[in-house]
Amino acid sequence: MASPGCIVVAGMHRSGTSWVSAILANAGVTPTDLIPPHPVDNPQGYFESREVLRINNAFLASHGLSWKQPDSLQPDCFDGPLAKRSREEIRAFLEDTRSVGEVVLLKDPRFCRLLPLWLPELKGNFGDPIVVHVLRRVDAVYQSLARRAQQSDTVKAAVTSTSQAHLLWLHYNLELAQHARQLPYLVVAYESMVARPKSAIRQLTSRVDQLLGNAEQIPDARLRTTVTATNPASDKERVFETLYLALLEKDAPRIDKAFEALKTVVPDKHQVLERDTDPRVYLRARLNHFTSRCEYRPIAEKRVRNAAIANVGRMLRRSQSLNTPSILFISASPTSRGHLYRVRNAVDGLNRLGIRACWISVEMLAEQGMTNVDAGGVIAYRCPWNATIEELLETCRRRNTPVGFDIDDLIFDADLMRNNGIDFISRLSSSDRDEWLLDAVSYRRLMREVDFCIVPTQTLAKHAARANPNTYVIENGFCADTLALSDHWRDRRVHGPTLRIGYASGTNTHAADFATIVHPLAKALRTNPNWRLCVVGKLSMRSFSGLMPKSQLEARPLVEHVNLAFELARFDVNLVPLQPGSEFCDAKSPLKYFEAALVGTPTIAKDNVTYKELIRNGENGFLAGSQADWLAGLESLDSDRYLRDRLSALAREECVARFHADKLAQKYRDLHT
Repeated sequence: MASPGCIVVAGMHRSGTSWVSAILANAGVTPTDLIPPHPVDNPQGYFESREVLRINNAFLASHGLSWKQPDSLQPDCFDGPLAKRSREEIRAFLEDTRSVGEVVLLKDPRFCRLLPLWLPELKGNFGDPIVVHVLRRVDAVYQSLARRAQQSDTVKAAVTSTSQAHLLWLHYNLELAQHARQLPYLVVAYESMVARPKSAIRQLTSRVDQLLGNAEQIPDARLRTTVTATNPASDKERVFETLYLALLEKDAPRIDKAFEALKTVVPDKHQVLERDTDPRVYLRARLNHFTSRCEYRPIAEKRVRNAAIANVGRMLRRSQSLNTPSILFISASPTSRGHLYRVRNAVDGLNRLGIRACWISVEMLAEQGMTNVDAGGVIAYRCPWNATIEELLETCRRRNTPVGFDIDDLIFDADLMRNNGIDFISRLSSSDRDEWLLDAVSYRRLMREVDFCIVPTQTLAKHAARANPNTYVIENGFCADTLALSDHWRDRRVHGPTLRIGYASGTNTHAADFATIVHPLAKALRTNPNWRLCVVGKLSMRSFSGLMPKSQLEARPLVEHVNLAFELARFDVNLVPLQPGSEFCDAKSPLKYFEAALVGTPTIAKDNVTYKELIRNGENGFLAGSQADWLAGLESLDSDRYLRDRLSALAREECVARFHADKLAQKYRDLHT
């Protein structure tokens, strides 16, 4: 290795970066000013420079972080006076380092996050650095980090929270993949190094030589490993295996999507905590949210060399397939909240029940092909009729696999749309309305073709049955993670003398619903100066501003679903207004009721058919059929704190018994058996 340059070795802590650095050092790359080895944690040496560690730790600390905190860095953190001061120290260090060898080795896992801080000075001194990204599967990283707790002198560097370790793995690996994308960049699989050390070392040194311009041919530039995870047991495992492979393959679109999903924080930045709590609660919720936002791809089973073992495996799988149904959900809307209710919660509940279930998007189904559809049953969520779905139906019919269609809103009735029966669609431009009409026709065609339909309410089932008489009701619900986080916020409710009346509008499609209660609300606020109206979401209050006293209004932004429970727990009363006589509204799911109930907030809801079936007036909530009913409900809940607690406690008990994903999973099981 004769060419001058710089090699940066990085990767998540405990991923084998020290081992790779030792290999490069033995091949002639020069490390500098190294910290001493640790007899247990790293007996062969860390190969980390004292000054590099000092600069990186100081920069993280200046932003309130340490290497163990899986928080996102601010986008502008690499600009400004703090970054300028750090770069002055980096410049001085690199100028001294240039003289130590022809090729300099800099290794620190923190480079994953802080490479942009170093890049200007690295390029100024060495040109583009070569980045060696050492990648190890997340479970092995966590186990190695957790073992540090067994030694008194390494316990402070231990990470014993699985959620924290998984989030750290995501931040370190996804950020490095983005930072190094435009540089000479090599991904090294730790698993390959362990399985085939001699071959992997030759490939590594040859690849580095080639990047330095010292070699023309290399045996295997990618240094990738074979898939070793088989039949992952959970969505989280499937997601992390998919990301592991995406990082190995430098799959930029998938990496970017995952990085975007990682930006969500729990609680949100504007959601100020009133009490200190265990951060592991938020880390777990954030990781679960991330998993729900990421799609995984089908993973092939590991090749089994021993024929006898292979035969046993086939027998076991055959036995499982005979006794346990497997369900594949196909989602046309994987980023929507409906996907959480109708797909992710269903998969979670089925897996907890011991039934194999997973999901795939329509786009990935088209990419992967029909050979991966080997489930005992298929459910298509909001899928319009297209070539992919048509091929799916043909494949499933040949295999005698039942196919269902799941839809959660009355958006398959084109006549209803043409007659302005859906308010927000009637307000769209003609071109946008035409798209909704085309989708409605497409949905209805698929509903006629499938074996059965699934909807969340009885009212919606009556409409769906006109297209397919084999229609079943499986309600929207919530998963165990949502319940745990809701309980967390319910236990931390703090309310004073002011009555906070809340409306979680969500999107901006609910203006007509809210308009039905504007006048009684305005009257109530003027009569009761200690009342406040809090609107969460995208509902614009401009058209109502003249009616409402501004000093009693609070607007809160739309939040990710994982942070909705925080907002609902701030309410003293939850409002669910709906347009009277609207077939679309009458068919909607009562999720605004059960999500408020989970955090201990009582509800006043429009007395349509769905809420009449759920709410017993004055027992587990209030029903409102007139403006006087809304006022009466608010006054009752304001004057009697005990009534609020009693109503919300009963509502929560009944909702947990009825809408928990574990309970709903039994309906999916019964449907497929």
